Amino acid sequence: MSDQRQIIYGFHIPLFFIVSGYFSKNSSLNLKKRLATRILPFIFFNFCISLPLQIYSDLTNRVIRLPMYLSGIFSVLKAYPVFNFMTWFLVCLFTVETIDYLVNKYFITSIKNTNLNLNWWFALAALTSYVIGITLVSNEEFFVSSTGIGLNFWFLHEAFVAYLFYKFGRVLNNLEIIEKCNSLFVNFFSMIAFGGIFWVIFKFNSNVNMAISQHGNPIIFLITAISGSLFVIFLARLTPQNSWLYRSNYARPISKCQQIRDRNLKLSKFLKPYPDRLISFNLLLIPSTTPLVVRFSK
Repeated sequence: MSDQRQIIYGFHIPLFFIVSGYFSKNSSLNLKKRLATRILPFIFFNFCISLPLQIYSDLTNRVIRLPMYLSGIFSVLKAYPVFNFMTWFLVCLFTVETIDYLVNKYFITSIKNTNLNLNWWFALAALTSYVIGITLVSNEEFFVSSTGIGLNFWFLHEAFVAYLFYKFGRVLNNLEIIEKCNSLFVNFFSMIAFGGIFWVIFKFNSNVNMAISQHGNPIIFLITAISGSLFVIFLARLTPQNSWLYRSNYARPISKCQQIRDRNLKLSKFLKPYPDRLISFNLLLIPSTTPLVVRFSK
């Protein structure tokens, strides 16, 4: 794995989950809204964009692979994105939010009257989930043979790992840590410190790809994921609003978090998780999905 790829994969998916947790308003399981903003676009991108493009590409090469199409369709219906694998994040996020709902309903609510700060319980739940996820992935064959549940069915295995980053974002919001770092010096020093930690450690890990449950060393992965994400967050806070970085998906949500949170950006949030290679389809995407998002998000 090249250094550039290793750097990106060391933190960029955890950062997506941290940002998702940061902007999550509550832990209620609004199933209709979750399906509309997670699973519906997942199905749309796979069936309405990627599959037709795949068929068109095959037709231009005078090839018809009907068994592959049918197998892919069944895989997508089982929440495995064969035609557009980048959309795995949406399914995993849906599962993470379901885990969060269950943890808050059956665990957090039962210990609210204790003297320990609630954020410590959040941290304990997140670390426990991370250990469970790493254990499941590391013992894949035993788990699959014992339960009959395939690896990452609805990306469940990886969702346990991702839940730590999701909850980390929630705790950042609860404690208002980012908002309290108001001075230029604090933001600059934090950016340098976390960037330095990431730069020193990331080379000691390899073969990191959360999409296929590869983490390398789980401790090093955790450190690089958190430090790399915080580096980008503090870099964003130092970035002028008219720069290209501010307008990117990484910087803007953190730099103007309070303003964005107060706006009605349902369509923007709906589009934000997707990779850059789909930008060329925006003209098709926006008019075709807007009625669905408006209808099911109410």
